[in-house]
Amino acid sequence: MNEPIHQLPSFLCIGAQKAATSWLWVMLRQHPQVWMPPLKEIHFFDHLYIPENRAWTPSHIKKGVTEALKWHVENETINLDHFKYLVDLAMVNPFTEDWYRFCYNRTTAKGKILGDITPEYCTLPEEGVEYVKQLLGSNLKIIYLIRNPVERAISQLKMNLTRRGQEGENENFWIAAAKQPVIYQRGDYETYIPRWESIFPKENILYLPYRQVKADPARLLAGIEDHLGIPHHAGFKGISNRVHKTKETRVPNGVVAYLDELLASQSSFLKSRFGEKFFAQT
Repeated sequence: MNEPIHQLPSFLCIGAQKAATSWLWVMLRQHPQVWMPPLKEIHFFDHLYIPENRAWTPSHIKKGVTEALKWHVENETINLDHFKYLVDLAMVNPFTEDWYRFCYNRTTAKGKILGDITPEYCTLPEEGVEYVKQLLGSNLKIIYLIRNPVERAISQLKMNLTRRGQEGENENFWIAAAKQPVIYQRGDYETYIPRWESIFPKENILYLPYRQVKADPARLLAGIEDHLGIPHHAGFKGISNRVHKTKETRVPNGVVAYLDELLASQSSFLKSRFGEKFFAQT
């Protein structure tokens, strides 16, 4: 049995959903000085502090573990110790502090920068963010990818409807779906950014515009490496590849107009907080 390492993440990526966090997970797992668990989105903190998420977070972990097991069977020599780690990750007292520590209790993680990429963390209430600070420390580094509020919401809406096979419905159906609180909630920068900045020093939080992922991914990664205090890695593979691309679907004009009005204050906040130049790149 492995000797406990007792390490926890020194950085989090907290959002936003549909803003290339999956791409970032794929990239940073290639860095020789970074280690993250073999499934993206641990959901530890939001499971504890957002009660409604508990209806689906356990199944999310089990699905992620199942996919990781399948990948290793198909691509690598079977390592029974690693298989046991994955199975325990899904089955043994999930969402406790001991479980969260166990996620990072791997010999391959020792001495590396540890991270947790879970976009849902941006939505934590104040007491949840305080707990993050208590558990992970005030020196925690945070990465927040920012995407244009309307474009982010459209991408989330398309993803949700496509998963349910409802992307071909009429405009009224789309607008009804756009009115679901989760569409606004995931992109509520106006609430979340001041909340995190009230608990962590501003210099601990790196904000990155979404369009830079496509325009200059190497520069974006270099900025993240500088933020984390690690050397630049020259061997990133698939740096220009899309990860989890949303299915191409025509969005009715009325939906865009509705979201433009609904999210106008979010756009104004981002322009005020980061400037027009930054906003143009989101």
